[in-house]
Amino acid sequence: MKRFNQLLGERAHNRSLEASAVSAQLGTQELFLRFDSKDVLIEASYTGSPDPWLGSLCELIDGKTLSELLHLSWGAWESAYKDDQSFWEFRQEAGDKFFFPALELLRASLDIYRGREYLYQESSPLVCRCFGTREADVVAHREAEVSPTLTTLAGASRAGLGCRSCVPQLKHILALPKTGLLAVDKNQQASADPGANPVVCRCSGVRESDIKAHLQSQANPTLETLAKVTKAGIGCRSCVPELKRWLATPAAKAPLRYYKNRPVADWLLDIDYLLSCFPKAFEWKMELASFRGKQVVISFDKDVSQREEEATGKELQDFLGAAGDADLAFFLRRARHLSKARG
Repeated sequence: MKRFNQLLGERAHNRSLEASAVSAQLGTQELFLRFDSKDVLIEASYTGSPDPWLGSLCELIDGKTLSELLHLSWGAWESAYKDDQSFWEFRQEAGDKFFFPALELLRASLDIYRGREYLYQESSPLVCRCFGTREADVVAHREAEVSPTLTTLAGASRAGLGCRSCVPQLKHILALPKTGLLAVDKNQQASADPGANPVVCRCSGVRESDIKAHLQSQANPTLETLAKVTKAGIGCRSCVPELKRWLATPAAKAPLRYYKNRPVADWLLDIDYLLSCFPKAFEWKMELASFRGKQVVISFDKDVSQREEEATGKELQDFLGAAGDADLAFFLRRARHLSKARG
């Protein structure tokens, strides 16, 4: 396998596929995947500037099944390049980022391959239900007309001619200046550079900027207040661990120490779900072993060095502590057969 820093100028995978099964684009970079009839990846490539993460991704995922790709995480890179110092230098730079473009492109491509394109389509809110007029239609009319009014809008789209419950909202949109900050305008601005303001909750289209704005506007932001304002986290809920990490700011951590006020059964369900979202959980075969007092024990079934175990234990504490409760302590414990084998 090529050294990681060699992939910076490597162009073996830097090309488009004419007959690719799926592709996903982020900014100037696009990932292409081609599968066979048994959902095994037979070819991967990308376009855009040479990128060692995308180049190594194409090498790592070659020949993997769809199921294996859905569980791909940081661990795949760490295992493949564990003896490559150049990788660890790049890894240190990218390690603290919430948003990792290579994995995001892969997940988007796999979602599209599985028929979930709707997760990536911007949907303009419906304003007039009687005639199916959306906010984008009203904005387009406002921009096209010299003096837009309810009458001109009704003539073009029939909006407001039914039950008329939408008339106040139509008036509000038409009264805004042509540079008004509507949701559709914000989506268009964000799509110009998705990497600068990535989507966190795909189901509701909530971006990092929306979460930051909520954190600044609320004295005690919680998942409930965030969901009420932005609808983040009320769809498939796969974004909940990341949302909790955003909410676990130094100012908000003190009131979040509530582990004693909840039944153990509730905590077990939450921790089990959060553990499934931990990047190394699948590869290490991690399972919730026990929860006593403030100590949570996570067992794992992977033969690793003591150094790797300690490093992963710290990552696990940071991940679960931020997403769950800062007062809880999480520990790794080897599976019994591994412990006996090591004496």
